[in-house]
Amino acid sequence: MIDRIRNGGVVGAGGAGFPTHIKLDNKVDTVIANGVECEPLLANDKYLMTHHARDIIEGLLLAQQQTGADRAVLAIKEKYTAVEDKLEVILQEVGVDLFLMPDYYPAGDELEIIYEVTNRIVPAGGIPVQAGVLVQNVETLFNSARAVNDEPVTHRFLTVNGAVEEGAVVRAPIGISCREVLNQLYPGKSFDGLTVTTGGVMMGAIHRDFDFPVTKTTGALLLLPEHHTVVLQKSRRIRNVVQQAMAYCTQCTKCSDACPRDMLGHTVKPHLSMRRVASGLNYEGQPSINAYACSECGICDLYACPMGLYPRRVNRELKEIMRGQDVPFEIQQKEYRVHPLRESAKIPSYNLKKKLQLLDYDREVTRFEDLKAKEVTIPLKQHIGAAAKCVVKAGQKVEKGERIGEIRENEIGSTIHASISGRVKEITGAAVRIVA
Repeated sequence: MIDRIRNGGVVGAGGAGFPTHIKLDNKVDTVIANGVECEPLLANDKYLMTHHARDIIEGLLLAQQQTGADRAVLAIKEKYTAVEDKLEVILQEVGVDLFLMPDYYPAGDELEIIYEVTNRIVPAGGIPVQAGVLVQNVETLFNSARAVNDEPVTHRFLTVNGAVEEGAVVRAPIGISCREVLNQLYPGKSFDGLTVTTGGVMMGAIHRDFDFPVTKTTGALLLLPEHHTVVLQKSRRIRNVVQQAMAYCTQCTKCSDACPRDMLGHTVKPHLSMRRVASGLNYEGQPSINAYACSECGICDLYACPMGLYPRRVNRELKEIMRGQDVPFEIQQKEYRVHPLRESAKIPSYNLKKKLQLLDYDREVTRFEDLKAKEVTIPLKQHIGAAAKCVVKAGQKVEKGERIGEIRENEIGSTIHASISGRVKEITGAAVRIVA
């Protein structure tokens, strides 16, 4: 099973992209399928659970078998009543528990799910298996089930939404360009004045050039106007972020009061990182070490700060400084105590969408398209770890599903496959371009 999933190129589809075969090579007592999808405007996990439930459950049972877990759980949002009704019958057949998560942000964070489902806390700097739990996104499980049946990962389900006339979930060949996805969905439409956010508005990245490729971890293409509040905040340069922090931060602690990691007892105090900026952005002692435990969920800067400042960006820079100085993130072994106000600190998804001016785009997504591509540019690194080693040559014919990149021995990485049949047009150091 491990070999087939490794050879199938399965990585975490929730955004992190960690190679799945490595995660599965652990022993735990609980495996959890993450179908919560807490980022606003996304719908791919809901689509998969509605139309491919048995594949997801097969992947979950395979993970349970491989890890020796006693319990298997599928976690979804409690508001997904139609999905719940469909899943309950199937889950009862195979002995999988259904867990309904409240509709708050970031309910889809794996540490949040682990605490809600098991009442356990993953230590800061640690990983879920240290709490006896394995969490996998539902698309990862879908891909695992297919890989065990010798179907490698060649496509990605993703949500296209935002400033478009109709949202959609698409199944896109890996390597297709964002521009081609949009052109196929909305032929003849101009996207001037718009940006595209990959992943999600809270944790995703802003793009102004639409020619980048879809990868195994591209969960969404969300179009927002250039002047939208999310775009403006995410576009700030770090120099401006630091200057504003030095000038305006009042040390009100609202960022720390709303921090989900701090609520779980990880002692992540964004306001202390902001205080450090006053003496220069540098690494000196424990508060900066705590920046390592920041999940970069975005609550502190996109929701909590009354001054519109950017504690997350400051934490991100502190992490880079510490990594550059080889400062380790050691597991914080201590007694973790959940904050007594954690429940009241949860941010309802509606409140978040209202604050971010997203309600105009908050729609039921029912359209589905299975896209084709005449040309793909497939990156050799779509995952945590080292880039895959290219095993094809320019001019070579390849078939869909054929291996074009392999993992080197003793390296963390993922196998890469052709997503269309055609001829290798070009190979760069970072990608393989295939023309149908």
